[in-house]
Amino acid sequence: MNVASSFADVLGVIPRLMNLEMSEKDINKNIEGHSGIVAKSYLVAKEESVADILNYSAEIAESLLILMKERAILLDHKKAIEIYQSTIATANAEKNRILLMMKEFNFQGRKDPNTFDYLSKSYETQENIVVSSTTAMEKQKAILGPLNINYARQCIKEHGRLLSLLPPMTIALRKELDNDGDSDVFVTALNNNISRMNKAFGGLFNEAEA
Repeated sequence: MNVASSFADVLGVIPRLMNLEMSEKDINKNIEGHSGIVAKSYLVAKEESVADILNYSAEIAESLLILMKERAILLDHKKAIEIYQSTIATANAEKNRILLMMKEFNFQGRKDPNTFDYLSKSYETQENIVVSSTTAMEKQKAILGPLNINYARQCIKEHGRLLSLLPPMTIALRKELDNDGDSDVFVTALNNNISRMNKAFGGLFNEAEA
């Protein structure tokens, strides 16, 4: 039962990888302990069951490695966008500070051309930073958008593929529990669930691209 529950937790991580706000710490929290739980099954399960568990573990591990590598690319673009947003916010704050200084000088009746020229050039510098950073940020967003949708498709596709590979291990575990019911019923229900999931997410992805 622990093995089945642990595999369910690991499988559940894959669709959640689409959420770029989820940290690596959160990901690890969901899969920590999985290896240990699976290793314990090697001591008590039948050889055939252990083989199915090992094969399925390898499939999931390979899939996670690929998805995490692809996710890192998206996170780089996301980080770049965040840096540009921070730069823009800082520059706008500096622009506001300069404007307040210029208004205060005007209110005080100060007539210092050099100071006003310096403040004017400083304001222009910050404005250029805002413009250039905004342009660069929009380019990053234009890149990240399609990449994000394609990655989400990949996550759902991999999740469905791994679910479709689940029956051999599940059937082996059911036998370990002396539950030798009609496995065809389980496999049919699983495949129907995968089909419905793919159809639902496919519609969402099409709407996002429209």
